[in-house]
Amino acid sequence: MHQPRTCSLDFIGTSTTRNLNPRSKEPESLSSEKVNGKIKSPTSNNTTGSQYLERVKKKIVDKMDLVFERCLAIDTDFPLCDSPVWVFGRSYSIHYDLDELRRTVTSCLWLTYRKNFPSIGDTGLSSDKGWGCMIRAGQMVMAKALHMRHLGPDWHWASHVRSPAYLQIVSLFADTQTALLSLHQIAESGASLGKPVGSWLGPNTVAQAFKKLLVTESTALDLELFIAMDSTLIRSEVKRTCLVPQGGLTFQQPHTFSTTFNTPRPSPKWKPLLLIIPLRLGLSDLNPDYVPAFMAVFEVPQNIGMLGGRPNSALYFIGYAEDEVLFLDPHTVQQAVTIGCKIFETEKQADESYHLEKPGRMPFAAMDPSIAVCFYCKSEEDFDSLCSKLTEKFSSTPLPLFEICERRLQDWIPNTTSLVKSTSSSSNTTRTVSLSPTQSWTNLSGPSSKVVGNSNFHRRHSNSSKSAGNSPAGSSGRPSDGDDEEFEILG
Repeated sequence: MHQPRTCSLDFIGTSTTRNLNPRSKEPESLSSEKVNGKIKSPTSNNTTGSQYLERVKKKIVDKMDLVFERCLAIDTDFPLCDSPVWVFGRSYSIHYDLDELRRTVTSCLWLTYRKNFPSIGDTGLSSDKGWGCMIRAGQMVMAKALHMRHLGPDWHWASHVRSPAYLQIVSLFADTQTALLSLHQIAESGASLGKPVGSWLGPNTVAQAFKKLLVTESTALDLELFIAMDSTLIRSEVKRTCLVPQGGLTFQQPHTFSTTFNTPRPSPKWKPLLLIIPLRLGLSDLNPDYVPAFMAVFEVPQNIGMLGGRPNSALYFIGYAEDEVLFLDPHTVQQAVTIGCKIFETEKQADESYHLEKPGRMPFAAMDPSIAVCFYCKSEEDFDSLCSKLTEKFSSTPLPLFEICERRLQDWIPNTTSLVKSTSSSSNTTRTVSLSPTQSWTNLSGPSSKVVGNSNFHRRHSNSSKSAGNSPAGSSGRPSDGDDEEFEILG
């Protein structure tokens, strides 16, 4: 812990009588008096001059400490706390691991607004300022997944590093029409989902745009993107996707590099997984009951952050400290650059524009309720460990962020009038129950009623209504999304 800042006030002596009350209009000789060589306070006949000055000194020191603390808090990237700071599933101590913590943050690719890049198609747009922040946050998630896959969790960036794998990863996000994961490609992929180029995208739409891009390019990246919808993670579906045999895959270099490399898989039978789970955790405000579950997610080693932000302002969440969430903010406009092979000084400076040392932080309560949690699983065992740890952690939280199931239940879609049949225990008659769209289909009266559908759906949005002051839901019975996006599944 830092020591409080002290100030010596020994210059305030008893040899000179001072009026310490600036509002006093009396002469100094009347506002204080000497008794046997000591200053006597006019407010107390029993207070000696030395005691009076000690009180004054203490007040001044306290004020200086307060100002010092506030200035220090603004200047620091992490709060001064004894509890651990969690970033990407690892815990750090502010007192002992600060340098390592900053290296971890600096090693992330920081994707921000850029300007003066080639136009996106025929739109004439040469900057994404004001509309591309969620795309940039999505790029940071994808860059972190590729970092884990081809560089490893212990790899750290430095200004002199020229790792071929690192340079290839950065080149994927160049602001050109030809780069695989560029702003251009993602914006046009979003346009095919009904979001015109230049419009703000939500977390789910960005994830779906990446999914479309990786349908044909996942082999080149050796990364499988799985999006778990309906706030439910189905383990069997993930395994069916990632256990498909994929032989002889390599991560190819661009023609600008003279050497080749091959990144071996941790598990030959498992395609490395980027798992994204879009969620809606409130109507207009985040339900505070979800905060413990957020902390639990940040503490699992497979976590690679979250797509989210403040209302209408996207951020990339990377961890938390005490009651604050840590993030990388894309809302900085920089010149479009090309890193190339990082040989020339201009290329080195361009590379440095993709990194920063200090993350931002804000209270959990300030988060927008539309979010997408992200995980990277290098093997089947890693995925099983993730599911086990989340199940265990969610069991001790007020509300879990999502459900984890082994297999999908029989699909059931609530309509305006849903028919649920139950057999009476005293006869063979059939009872028909009609539900309105906003009624729960999980709490039907009668001992023989059969529960159908996702039981977490109604509970989740019931709590969401509570957090948003019981705001009315939409006509479909589900809360309307603040980012005006539907949680659709790509066909």
